[in-house]
Amino acid sequence: MTWTRRVSALAAALLLAAAVTVSGAPGADAVDGELEATARGELVPADPAAGTDAVVRVELGLSTTAERLTDVLVSAGDSGSGLAATDVVCADGPLGAGSPLTCTAELAADAEPVQDCALDVDLVVSAVRSDGTAVTTSVVETLALEGCPAAGPTPPATPGASADPSPSADPSPSASAAPSTSPQPSSPSVPSAPVDEPTDPEVTSAAPQTTREDTRSSTRALSPIQVKYQSTGGAKGPLGTQVGAERTTTSGRWAAYENGRIYWSSDTGAHTVIGAMLSTFVDGGSTGAFGFPQHDERCGLPGRGCYQSFQRRQIHWSPDTGAHWTRGGIRDAWGRQGYERGKLGYPTTDERCGLVRSGCYQSFQGGSVHWSSDTGAHWSTGGIRREWGSYSWERGILGYPTSDERCNDGGCWQYFQYGKIEWKPGRGTWATPAFRPVVKSTTRAQVEHTYRSGCPVGPSSLRTITMTYWNYSGRAERGVMIVRSSVVDGVVKAFEEAYEAGYRINRMDNPNVWKGDDPDMMYANNTSGFNCRSVVGNPYAVSPHSYGIAVDINTVQNPYRDARGTWWPSNGTRYILGAGLNRPKEHPAIHRTDSTMVRALEKRGWFWGGRWASRDYHHFEKN
Repeated sequence: MTWTRRVSALAAALLLAAAVTVSGAPGADAVDGELEATARGELVPADPAAGTDAVVRVELGLSTTAERLTDVLVSAGDSGSGLAATDVVCADGPLGAGSPLTCTAELAADAEPVQDCALDVDLVVSAVRSDGTAVTTSVVETLALEGCPAAGPTPPATPGASADPSPSADPSPSASAAPSTSPQPSSPSVPSAPVDEPTDPEVTSAAPQTTREDTRSSTRALSPIQVKYQSTGGAKGPLGTQVGAERTTTSGRWAAYENGRIYWSSDTGAHTVIGAMLSTFVDGGSTGAFGFPQHDERCGLPGRGCYQSFQRRQIHWSPDTGAHWTRGGIRDAWGRQGYERGKLGYPTTDERCGLVRSGCYQSFQGGSVHWSSDTGAHWSTGGIRREWGSYSWERGILGYPTSDERCNDGGCWQYFQYGKIEWKPGRGTWATPAFRPVVKSTTRAQVEHTYRSGCPVGPSSLRTITMTYWNYSGRAERGVMIVRSSVVDGVVKAFEEAYEAGYRINRMDNPNVWKGDDPDMMYANNTSGFNCRSVVGNPYAVSPHSYGIAVDINTVQNPYRDARGTWWPSNGTRYILGAGLNRPKEHPAIHRTDSTMVRALEKRGWFWGGRWASRDYHHFEKN
């Protein structure tokens, strides 16, 4: 960077004759020659023909005995030097043994720092070793301008350091206002590019009474990051020594230190990011994902917690959970129940995606929040959440939550895409998934073992129904029934009526599971429809199941007697119970004339095989 103040022409080129080498600043663990810097300069006169003013040009020569040093940074010293670090520009290229590096600065010859034909230089040069540790060296010297027309007495040796002044021209960024509880970060926006760094005010003349000590307290042009760094205590503060130069991003700047970083943008100002917050920030995508910090870390939350807001995300930390970020809809849902003060407590994971239908979730101490594009984000806790988990979360029969948990009159409930979960004291928690019938054309794969060439109907005339039923344990499951397209409506309505009445079915799987073998399927107590086969016990008769107009339900508790008097399946003989029309109801699934399923199908034009004299208690067919 070049200072461009207007100056009067000076007649001659003068050499700033001074060179200083100081190796191994305290605390840098440097060895002799590891990092050395020499300072020299010259006064370049004005050139009226070229229209240029006189300038003082200062040159720093950097050398090292190390094989390679990286991230070379020139920063301000402690004595209020007239030559500010922001004026120094280092050449591109590596710094290593045999590869010196040159840094230059220019300032107006009659600028305020050039007093009594002398210039204070107080700079710290730092670099990074190959093992990641820092090494520094200092350049602290008063450079005399010999032969200067306005020269006065030769200035004394380097004076003692004075307090580093606060720059008046620099912006003083302030943290965003903190809400009383965990605040929501500002809406994401594209930050503007950093504004030009401020320069010192125009100096028209120097007061004749100005002394060298006055000069050292003049304002220096510090970057906003340097201002923030100084406010934390500089190298002696919690951040420690700076590591490398300030870096530029598309939206701002940042600098690294031994114990953290400072980030700046024109929208947010400069703020520190340290410790676990920094690790989570970097691991989660840094400014590209989070944006820039809106304030420093803030503590005092329950359980000794802390948080930090960024433009697009927020990080919360507690001793029990570590640091985790939240954003968007999931964070909004967390906020609806009170952030870390609510039922959910602190986050225990970052947001995780890749669930079914592109969903995401985040775990908290007391529960979780799940999001999908169809449902938005909703939280769940306690017994309701455990019941949902027992149904395989969002992958299962209930799908994603569509509401948060709600409580009233001593009970609680939560809605899901395909049902509801409730809790009441004394009864506990239970789920009521929706019946939700889904009817689709039957594929050849779905009748691989139950259809063959020559059967009365083929896949094009069949439909596959997927629906919910209550199993013998009282839990809801999804089952499959294949029937002829003409009877779909009656089957769906009858099974829905039975489901709403609490009728239970042992299982409802595709007969392909048993390769279409009906005796095996009856023994497994399966409920099914289409199966192109002969009648069990009568190989010369075509079964009504071959036409897709018959269903068998709960075959073990409702056995069948063939023409020879044999009962099927063999494990169902205990339920013959006298073989009357209305057997004793020793099991809820036993069919009688007053049974839920019998009534639901008969009133829709289906015949029940229990009315046959030979008894086929599990069989129903459409008249």
